[in-house]
Amino acid sequence: MLVTYDTVQTKGLRADDLVEALSARYGPADKPQTSIVIPGYPTYNDNEQVLARWENELYSYNLFRSSYGASFGLVSFSKRLELLASAVSREAERLDRLEAPAHETERLKKQEEDDKALQEKARLISKPNFPRSCSDPLTIRVQRRLVLGFIFHRVPGIKGGGVSSCTSMK
Repeated sequence: MLVTYDTVQTKGLRADDLVEALSARYGPADKPQTSIVIPGYPTYNDNEQVLARWENELYSYNLFRSSYGASFGLVSFSKRLELLASAVSREAERLDRLEAPAHETERLKKQEEDDKALQEKARLISKPNFPRSCSDPLTIRVQRRLVLGFIFHRVPGIKGGGVSSCTSMK
């Protein structure tokens, strides 16, 4: 659970002031040299320095100050649920590593299928417009151009020397 303190109510307070107030409720605080992950709160960094911590066998309460300003927050969690969540997270990571090769194979297969579908679509558009042979009367021209192993026949009268057909240099 994440609690954020109203900056208007905590204006001018130092960390020691909050530690003193919270210690009245939770007992003496530890001041560990550690950081804590702030759960799902977009205005905070993923990790914040713990200013003080109160713990018992069931729960942990962690006071922090936002790295973005003067606001304070308190992260509390159940130790039992945290252990369970950590175990589940480790198992999920293990399964991800185990299944990664199969997912990559599936991704590559899908990419190949998508590429083939795009190529077939382009073929259906291009095929009816492409001359059947280089002996087509529209392609007869003396000027030819060799590009990437193909001779392109230029059609006279088309601006830019439009290409009407080609012959492979096999």
